Amino acid sequence: MEINHLKILREHAEQKRILQAINSVNRLMINAKSINEMLDQILAEFLLLFDCQRAWLTFPCDTDADFYLVPREKTVAQWPGAGVDNLRLPMDDFSKSVISSALANTGPVAYDSQKEKIPPPLNARFGVESMLVMAIYPKVGMPWLLGIHHCGQEHIYGEYDLELFNALGGRLADSLTSLLTEKITQQSEALQRALLNNTNSPIAIRDLAGKFLLTNNKFNEEFGNLNDSLIGSQGDSVFSQADCHIMDFNNALVIQQQRSMEFEERLPTVNGIKTFLSSSSPLFDNDNNVYAVCTIATDITARLEAEEEINRLAHYDELTQLPNRLKIKKELTFALHQSERSGKFGALIFVDLDNFKTLNDTKGHSYGDMLLKETAKILKSCICGQDLVARFGGDEFLIILHQLELEEQAALEKVNVIANRVLSSLQTVFVGDDFQHHVTASLGITLFNGQQQPAEELLKRVDAATYMAKSAGRNNIQFFDPSLQHQLEYRAKVASQIIDAIEEDDFEIYYQAQVNHISKVIGAEALIRWHHAELGMISPADFIPLAEENNSIIALGNWVMLQSCRQLVLWQQHPQLSQLSLSVNVSAKQFHQDDFVENVQQIVDVTHAPVNKLKIELTESLDQKDIEGNIKKMNQLIACGISISMDDFGTGFSSLNCLRKLPLDQLKIDQSFVEDIGQDASSDIIVKTIIGMASNLRMEVIAEGVETQQQRDFLLRHGCLHFQGYLFCKPLPVRQFEQYAVTNIAHKEAALL
Repeated sequence: MEINHLKILREHAEQKRILQAINSVNRLMINAKSINEMLDQILAEFLLLFDCQRAWLTFPCDTDADFYLVPREKTVAQWPGAGVDNLRLPMDDFSKSVISSALANTGPVAYDSQKEKIPPPLNARFGVESMLVMAIYPKVGMPWLLGIHHCGQEHIYGEYDLELFNALGGRLADSLTSLLTEKITQQSEALQRALLNNTNSPIAIRDLAGKFLLTNNKFNEEFGNLNDSLIGSQGDSVFSQADCHIMDFNNALVIQQQRSMEFEERLPTVNGIKTFLSSSSPLFDNDNNVYAVCTIATDITARLEAEEEINRLAHYDELTQLPNRLKIKKELTFALHQSERSGKFGALIFVDLDNFKTLNDTKGHSYGDMLLKETAKILKSCICGQDLVARFGGDEFLIILHQLELEEQAALEKVNVIANRVLSSLQTVFVGDDFQHHVTASLGITLFNGQQQPAEELLKRVDAATYMAKSAGRNNIQFFDPSLQHQLEYRAKVASQIIDAIEEDDFEIYYQAQVNHISKVIGAEALIRWHHAELGMISPADFIPLAEENNSIIALGNWVMLQSCRQLVLWQQHPQLSQLSLSVNVSAKQFHQDDFVENVQQIVDVTHAPVNKLKIELTESLDQKDIEGNIKKMNQLIACGISISMDDFGTGFSSLNCLRKLPLDQLKIDQSFVEDIGQDASSDIIVKTIIGMASNLRMEVIAEGVETQQQRDFLLRHGCLHFQGYLFCKPLPVRQFEQYAVTNIAHKEAALL
């Protein structure tokens, strides 16, 4: 009885000591401000509780690891350990054995003379006689290994040691879970702050009610959000009520749609009003519910200003500040739509200055420019309301008259009055330093009503009427004469025979060389020609617009693609011609066919054409309503190995925002700008702008219509390295082109030797 009583007392005492030890360790855990502080204090407590010489932790407790770390270690002075926190050690056989045993047991594993043996190297190096280890399992990350060493003298671990060690190991795992979770959270928040504050874009996060939860440094700098005054508010301390309403609406829209959206917003900043492209994305919680919206704002003010300037340069004449030929197309289309809706007639007046070339050639361009600017002022004074005066080119101007009258005769009388006013106003004497020039003009007129005739047809009619005015002695007015109907009949005949001509092989591909900076031929453009049995050679300028109108352009485009791919295959058999790429024009209508990419792939597969030599030229006026669909098709072509070029760049209506999204390999400067190099300041600026823009977008640039050495030198000087035009080679039938290309390549390659 006495022995049992003593045993019970001893067990109670041991339980009490265990509880006291756990309480002591708990206090250390609660008061610790960091993981390192907690581990240092607890391991020091282990030295006291177990009367051991060394207490340590290693990580990870994983036999598959190549190495392990010793994050923390505490020792008594006479038995130092490795002495380096986070010491990295290789995973040797003994370490693997210890870790394996610890993982296999639910509690401590003892190493002493009665259990597992200590290996001699560990004893020799660190004086370890006994060791107690245990795998502990924080709920964050991988297991750790907790251990103590008794050095210099063996220690036999009893039940009390094992129970206490097991209890403290469990508590340590719980505390590690808490501190590791907090540390991970802090690291995550620090990373988020770093990411937010190291970006050059303003970023804000708002809750479902539109209140600001967080803003980054750039946002605060841009909008003057001092001392985080926005946080917790709707933004009225920084933004106007109107701006807040717009942002609230956009925020609500993203929440409702539950998808990322882009908005263009004009907002006040510390540096004035700016335009931002705001990309807003919903943030989802673990239950997949939206709890906030993150907005990243990109300042696009400079880009929009550049786009506006390029648009102005492209659509307005630099000399007279009048709309140019490109702008005319848009304005005339608008006038036709307006006439269609109202039923009222409109009119075009074509104004061609008489004998302007004589003045320009004899007295110089400066006087010619002065006369053109004066003419622009006079013409503008002759119209009113929404009527438009534009410079068509050279000494030619076009007046678009809107909404004249419902009756044709009344409209004719009204336009006649305006035309005579123009004619008389222009009949002035232009005085130079030592000469006088009597100004007169020839005027051609055509009426339009609705959209009975397309814009291009009206321009041809008014041009024909002007020709009649000049033929009639100049300085007079001529209306379009229906007797010119034979021209329209010619057009109809040509249009009706396009499909037959494809089937009868009346078309032929000509090739115009494309050269590099040393004038070596590097490729060609495929250009279609029509040998008509009755009408002779028909210009592409005549039949391609007609093919566009009657949709035969699809069949025509497929024929050109097939012949071009066949020619590429033949060139692959020639050592020099195999180097050449071939550009093929694709119309917007052809490109927008649902099966366009499939048709191209089929032609390539059937002909076995080398896709890396095939380049598709798309027109800049490509429909931008479905920009994403266009990009998808382009990417499909690129995936096949085909490259993409933007043809006639600068003449269409593409915005910089759209252009940067398109996966283009090349921009092609339109010949209308090239031909005015050195003569028209706006063309020079546009050309340099396009070259610089292509360089910034990492696109190749090529200029077409290069006819003079001056043009070529200007282009090369400003960074354009590829050219096409009559300066190098006119469009040629295939055999003549091949002879030219082979000779050119051989000569250029020999010159480099």
